[in-house]
Amino acid sequence: MTRLQDYDPVEADFLAHAPVRVVSQVRIRAAAELVFSVLEDGASWPVFVSAIRKVEWTSERPWGVGTTRTVHMRGGTVAEEVFFAWDPGRRMAFRITRSNLRLFRALAEDWAVAPNADGTSTLTWTFAAAPRGPYRLLFRVLRRPMQASMKGIVHTLRRLAEARAIGRRSEGTS
Repeated sequence: MTRLQDYDPVEADFLAHAPVRVVSQVRIRAAAELVFSVLEDGASWPVFVSAIRKVEWTSERPWGVGTTRTVHMRGGTVAEEVFFAWDPGRRMAFRITRSNLRLFRALAEDWAVAPNADGTSTLTWTFAAAPRGPYRLLFRVLRRPMQASMKGIVHTLRRLAEARAIGRRSEGTS
């Protein structure tokens, strides 16, 4: 495996001002708490993000700010992450601290779930990155394909959460 390298430490303000920033949003027919539980479930990530093979939480519960995890992706990419924002049932945001993916010098994601009055929720995923030198131009070209890919990810997550919501309702009626 390629040696992991340190990424620049970033915080919440990076999510708004990163050189590469893509936001994807979807309405989900499930309560915000259920959607958030899908995000907490390491086994769910490979289901809605096809590039992920495995997510390992490396901190003990209860999770919160400072929680760590390691994400193993297809092709041997590994990313160590630390959470800098955590609002149970509503929001988790992390940055990569170290990775063998050399495209970026900094990368952060924010997953926010807002409850709606009708019992549904709205998921907003913000991807923010600072590509390394020559890769900056590449991401100008890849912006539209990245947006399409992220849209696919949030819609797959929507289907997963809605299926779990239906399953829970079915269990409650039997």
